[in-house]
Amino acid sequence: MAARSSSRLLVHAGRALTARLSPAAPASALLAENLSRGFATGAPAAEEDVVKAAFIKQQASFRSYLEGLKKVPIPLDALDDKATKTYAAAVKNIRESLGIPSFSEKLTNLLESAEEDSRDVRSFLEESRIIRRQLGVEDKLGAEKLMFAALDSVEKKLGKALVGDDVKGMALLQEEVNAINKKLGLKDGELEALEQQLETSMAKTDIAAFASEATEKIGTYKKRDGLEGVEVDLKALDPKAYM
Repeated sequence: MAARSSSRLLVHAGRALTARLSPAAPASALLAENLSRGFATGAPAAEEDVVKAAFIKQQASFRSYLEGLKKVPIPLDALDDKATKTYAAAVKNIRESLGIPSFSEKLTNLLESAEEDSRDVRSFLEESRIIRRQLGVEDKLGAEKLMFAALDSVEKKLGKALVGDDVKGMALLQEEVNAINKKLGLKDGELEALEQQLETSMAKTDIAAFASEATEKIGTYKKRDGLEGVEVDLKALDPKAYM
């Protein structure tokens, strides 16, 4: 689609809705997915070496990321806000030092690419829905349904498909998006705060996954050694020993 204003509206709306929804997958799983996506198979010979080099660089970054994580204390109580924020900040520092994009940055890049490749607003919404699914985002609020309903309303008024350079149509869509934001409790200027909350939420998901894995392995050890009656305090353990 053309028109830079449409890009700002659609990409911003896509980022805001995704931040409001929160991914279902742990941050570590999403990072692995982000690093591996985009490695095309069957690329033309002239491009294959470039693509392969990019993939190798990504995998090296991921290995460095995992090595950095080994030095980070992992809390096993997702309800401990202070420990969770400390863990999230440490993970962020490692990621930034390696030049690995955050979830929000990766999402923005994908949405901008989708916007450029889409023939109209509907195809962009369909592609952005696919992107969110691939990144582990569940639409529990029905935000996507609201966006498509808004587009249906605008296109009915226009009598045609909405494209990015349709000034009148995009203005109507902006009104619809504003109404959706209000319904979902989204306010202008709070996108950065929402995306920071998203980073913390993903860290909590990671911690919960770590705790679950540690608990499962401890249970296996207790059953194997006949120690079912022994209580274990996860907070007193080094979770890395059980992963």
